[in-house]
Amino acid sequence: MNIKEQLIQKLFSNQCSKKELNLLFELMHNDDSETTPEVMMTLLEQMGKVPTLDSTTSERILSRVLKNTNEKELPSKGKVFRLKPRNQMRQIGKVAAVVLLLVSTSLFVLQYLNPAELIAKTAFGERKEITLPDGSVVTLNGNSTLRYFAVWSEEETRVVQLQGEAYFKVEKKEALNTKFQVLTKDLTVEILGTVFNVNTRLERTRVFLEEGKVKLNLDDQTSSEIFLEPGEVVSFSAKRKLLLSPQKIANELEVSWKDGYLIFEDTSLQEILEKLTSTTNFEFEIGTAASAKRTWNIALPNDNIKEAISLISKTTGTLIQKNGNKLIIQETPVE
Repeated sequence: MNIKEQLIQKLFSNQCSKKELNLLFELMHNDDSETTPEVMMTLLEQMGKVPTLDSTTSERILSRVLKNTNEKELPSKGKVFRLKPRNQMRQIGKVAAVVLLLVSTSLFVLQYLNPAELIAKTAFGERKEITLPDGSVVTLNGNSTLRYFAVWSEEETRVVQLQGEAYFKVEKKEALNTKFQVLTKDLTVEILGTVFNVNTRLERTRVFLEEGKVKLNLDDQTSSEIFLEPGEVVSFSAKRKLLLSPQKIANELEVSWKDGYLIFEDTSLQEILEKLTSTTNFEFEIGTAASAKRTWNIALPNDNIKEAISLISKTTGTLIQKNGNKLIIQETPVE
């Protein structure tokens, strides 16, 4: 007996939990086999009242119910749809009841059929604040994308997908013990009521924990887990198979971008330019310069590339020229 058959048995015994009802719904929706009116009716009644279905969805569900009448398939154009006399009234009554539920009383979970995915994007140099369905607030850095579903169940894990960089203030759900997860190409960031920053640029994911609790599940097929303490940052790349151990770092060095500045301490020119250009459409090229091997302390505006370039040039003693969207950095000639 497969899982669908087991759930149908529990359905008629009125023993399905909410999660099991939702799972049965998904199995029935994705299964091309026949769906009997009795199963559909019982499932609809136990799932409860939900938003009205659109006509396309109703027709698709109805067609599956009709598959289980005595005719093998729906009539083609010009043919008459017939039922055997002894079953006709009973089947018509069942189908009519399903139609009534689908169209009139709206007892179906539309969001599970086709859950609405929301996509928040930022342009180069743009920052945007997003409030998630649970009340959590996300500040999205420039050139970034956040994906999440419009409706979240209070009993299930809250999940978002991130490309780029974002600062999270997660709404606490300790009473419900529900998790919050951020998915990146490298790892899964799992937290329960916390403030943290996630950066997925430069072929790695970098996570900084400001407050709360964080567990990182590394997506490198090793099932490795890392736990962070407040003030710690960790960087991991599944592609490069590179993991940097958690280390303490000042908050402003990781999250100052949300206030309009990038602050660097003992940072190479290469790293400064990488972070500066990651939210813009600029590329850079460093010529053979001694300054490329040195480290610098500097604060740069991350929404004014012209001013940032000027400050880098003055601080590092380099000549920076713009060639289209490319920055060319060279040593200032000695006179």
